[in-house]
Order: sequence, then structure tokens, then C-alpha cells
Amino acid sequence: MQEKTQKKQIGEDGHALRICSAAPFHFDAHPYGVKECRQAKHGHELLMRLETVLRLDAAHVPIGREMAWSIKMPEALAAKGGACHLSVEIELS
Repeated sequence: MQEKTQKKQIGEDGHALRICSAAPFHFDAHPYGVKECRQAKHGHELLMRLETVLRLDAAHVPIGREMAWSIKMPEALAAKGGACHLSVEIELS
């Protein structure tokens, strides 16, 4: 998982996926999807897929670290609301 990224290249064996954006974005890539996360009660219950699921977010707020011991999100980290837009270029090679 990476925050405030504007350019990222992922690849191996001569193949690559490149994602570029003028605006910062959050992304993560995992061998499981949102459905699997919702079904699992613990991380060890996640079934790993053969493919990788890539998620891109224009706006992302943390959960965990600062929220682990409280139910109130610090104001500086809270989502501001409203519409979020993200334009990206994706290149496969």
C-alpha cells in the first residue's frame, strides 16, 4: 500500500505495469479482493488468488494506527467529503 503516489511501476521478468497521475493517489495490490476481506475474520483466512487485485483511490483516509485505540478520527485525517476525481494513465509493457 502506498499513499500520495503520482507515478508507480510494478513488474518482473521484463513485464511492467506503469500508472501515472498528475494528482497524488493511493494504491494497493493484493492477491485477494474486497469480497475475500469481508468474508475473512482473520488475515490467515484470506484465500490467495493467482492474479493480483489492484485498487486505486483518489482519496483515502487511514484506519488503524491513530484509530486503533479510539473511535474518533483525528480531524486532520478525516475525509473532507464531496466528489473526488482521479485521472490516470496505465501502461502495460
